[in-house]
Amino acid sequence: MRNNKTRSEFIDYLANFVTDERKELIEQVLSSRTRYLTLVLEDIYQTQNASAVLRTCECFGLQDVHIVEQGNKFSVNRNIVRGATKWIDIHRYNHPESNNIDDCIAHLKKDGYKICATSPHSGAVDLPDFSPDEKTAFIIGHERHGLSQKALELSDVCLKIPMYGFTESYNLSVSAALILYDCIQKLKNANKNIELSEIEKEELRYNWYKISYKRADLLEKGFFGS
Repeated sequence: MRNNKTRSEFIDYLANFVTDERKELIEQVLSSRTRYLTLVLEDIYQTQNASAVLRTCECFGLQDVHIVEQGNKFSVNRNIVRGATKWIDIHRYNHPESNNIDDCIAHLKKDGYKICATSPHSGAVDLPDFSPDEKTAFIIGHERHGLSQKALELSDVCLKIPMYGFTESYNLSVSAALILYDCIQKLKNANKNIELSEIEKEELRYNWYKISYKRADLLEKGFFGS
């Protein structure tokens, strides 16, 4: 049974075992972390593409990525992801008897997200004209077939990235990078507060300190007397 010490006290204790450089970097990253924007990958079949998108999302400060597995199983290419999965939360929807895109979108809408499908087809809003004026989840689809009809039907808005060449679409990680860079710059220019709450920051600080010190689990058991 745990004693009456708090997690905040343990974080302060564990900080003694984390280098000053790592603690400074963690605070810097925490100040830019966000759940205001998130990204959904629907049924991606090439592991290198999904892994590149995960790395892109982490670099842009997204904390959550949602993986929908319908016909294709998700896996990570560690040579491409370069450790990014340690620092983000990956939510997987892979029930064999469910329409998993339904479950994913229902979950996101319950959390207050506008659902934004990405599609190169006519009728979609051009990225430069899109305003991320509320919490937004961007859905990126299958490399060859794009988004499912169900994803398009359940989305609140459809977004496209302008193209100036013969090729129909950008690859997945480039699409993610263009969308996230554009929207984050718009949010910064509007002085929109998209930071995590202090409670969320403490949760991540706890997790990241533990990642940063190999014997953190042993320290935690001793600290709480369990």
